[in-house]
Amino acid sequence: ILMAVPVTHATAGNFYFGMGNLLASLKSIFLYPLTLLLIVAAACYERGRLALTLALILAALTTLNLLKDIPWPQSRTGCYLIPLAILLIGHACARWRWTALPLAAAAVWSLAIITPAQTRQWPFDANSREVFAYLEAHYPKAVIKAEHPLASALQFYRRLRAVSTMPPPTTLEPGDEAQVYVLQFPRPHLRELVRFQPSGVQIAVPPDPVPLKTSSF
Repeated sequence: ILMAVPVTHATAGNFYFGMGNLLASLKSIFLYPLTLLLIVAAACYERGRLALTLALILAALTTLNLLKDIPWPQSRTGCYLIPLAILLIGHACARWRWTALPLAAAAVWSLAIITPAQTRQWPFDANSREVFAYLEAHYPKAVIKAEHPLASALQFYRRLRAVSTMPPPTTLEPGDEAQVYVLQFPRPHLRELVRFQPSGVQIAVPPDPVPLKTSSF
């Protein structure tokens, strides 16, 4: 229901992010081969609505891949499969009582390795709020250039905090000059001011800063 409106306005070109084959797709979503085996075993055992739902989803994904060349889901784009997998395995565990202990141990381990501050795909965004707070405090009127895709997060926090007096940080392009740079990777010709962890994002300035006109917006 939530996705009905945006999907009806989408085109095949919007679905460019994904995997080349089904096995790689499932591995990117569930991470471990053992999880896939548990899901297959649970689906074969259940043979009901849940297994049918999984079969219909895989059939739909196959059709989209063959007819529209839409790639298979990759990690976050296949997150809807995770609740279905949990229901399938949970249903099987209600009957296979001997599986309760190892699955409980697996659940505890999965929760223990979660890093709430970042995701596997966007570790560079772990400190975006702190990066913007530093820029707002020390360079509220500076021309700021940020490497892609860091600029998007900084623009978000600028809008969120309604900092209308601060020029919007923009994406750093080859040959661009700025008063302040937000970088993922070190640049020897720039002087690093601060580095944030765990993202590794750094704020840097030219070695001999030359005042630039603030951009109009």
